[in-house]
Amino acid sequence: MVTVTPLRERCFGPADLPTLRTIAAGLIVGGDLGYLPGATPVGIDGRMPLWWLPAAEHRRADAAVRLLTRPDVQTVTINDGRPNRLALAVAFSAHLAAVRSRRQLHGVWITATDRPRLPDGMLRLPHLVSMVTAPGQLQDVVVWELIRADDARRWLGGPLPHLPVEDRLPALLRLRAAHRQGRLPDTPAARRLSILLGRRYLSIRLVYQHPDLFTQLLTEELP
Repeated sequence: MVTVTPLRERCFGPADLPTLRTIAAGLIVGGDLGYLPGATPVGIDGRMPLWWLPAAEHRRADAAVRLLTRPDVQTVTINDGRPNRLALAVAFSAHLAAVRSRRQLHGVWITATDRPRLPDGMLRLPHLVSMVTAPGQLQDVVVWELIRADDARRWLGGPLPHLPVEDRLPALLRLRAAHRQGRLPDTPAARRLSILLGRRYLSIRLVYQHPDLFTQLLTEELP
């Protein structure tokens, strides 16, 4: 008999988030970047120093992509001025590096506090993430990622399906909460999802890997 160990979701609590100084919109970059013009130290994530780099709003996404080629960069986050999501987005960039390196997909991963514009050759992924807001209480939020199209195909195991995920994010977050609270409807699609969630958690990767299932689930009303 083969024993399957379920994939456990990472829930981010206050202890998992870096402490950041009050900073303006721009880029938050982890690594040894003190030599770069305009780089300002803003905090530490574990042992990794974090720096703020200036970037105009219409150039932030392109500037973030250019940083991917620097060997001293470990994380990149586009900060569009939402302080309540910034620390989580920074921590999630490092989390993606750890998770994907275990699957032999090494690299630096760009996260964003808000829906970023798309540079050429990049795709946008809205990650579904759980935050601990109080003991025993979770809140589901979205952390955005910019990812190269080739890397996205490797991560997902195929091309992104034509699924209007960005328009249905509130419904996906409600679906996560319904599963956690045992409120999934008694339908064939929901029962199939429950089987999948015995081995996985409800991530954007799971959504993209089962587009037909989630197309059906998002039409069903939650009790």
